[in-house]
Amino acid sequence: MLRKLLAVGAVALLPTIADAEERFVPAFELKGPQTAKGVVVWSHGLSAYMQPDTSQGAAPEYVTMLHDSGWDIIRYNRPSGAASDFWGNSKRLAKEADDLRAQGYHAVVLAGQSAGALISLMAAGRTRNAYAVIALAPACCGVDRQSWQFTRNFGMVSGAVADIERSRVLIAFWRNDPYDPEGRGTDAEKTLSKHNVPHLVLDHPVGTDGHRWGNGTFFVQRFGACVLRIMSDDAMPSAAECDGRAG
Repeated sequence: MLRKLLAVGAVALLPTIADAEERFVPAFELKGPQTAKGVVVWSHGLSAYMQPDTSQGAAPEYVTMLHDSGWDIIRYNRPSGAASDFWGNSKRLAKEADDLRAQGYHAVVLAGQSAGALISLMAAGRTRNAYAVIALAPACCGVDRQSWQFTRNFGMVSGAVADIERSRVLIAFWRNDPYDPEGRGTDAEKTLSKHNVPHLVLDHPVGTDGHRWGNGTFFVQRFGACVLRIMSDDAMPSAAECDGRAG
């Protein structure tokens, strides 16, 4: 479907209810591989009980920032019935990265929030064509800290990070995130350093609050320039260089 849209020139529209079964859809008019800096494939998270269908929700403000900076933006929409198929979704996302690179895009970046961040990390371990990954508050499962499902939020993220060999990685964990087991930042830092993967781990920065903190204006103000730097050919910034918070 996306290849047909590229051929005819997509209009700058978010998907509508009628598009709910589409997988990869342009979020804005596509410039194409010869004009855009690269392409970002953004993957949404899940809502509680998968309602409302998050494939119909607005993308974070930083995604608009990336479009305004010259990147093509494609949404990976997973309607409610398919959104929790993490392994299948990551396989399809990895193949999309391969296809987009074959179309001539200089760089393919996988970005996502929550479940979308998790499948972006998983996909980066399944393809050599993900130039960078922007994974904000990756998670898969529930918030009941006494449940084995909650512990999967550690294990699945840890396993996905361990499979990455070459992408530039930004992974962020926010404060007071009910889906966040302690220790994931330390674990990700250790693993990515061991594998010599260029990376930046934002491990509960001061002033961040809640699972969706990265979706809004404050994230763009504090970390937007850093995201663009990670997606460029520049050296990876440190956490201190990355945070644009005044004071």
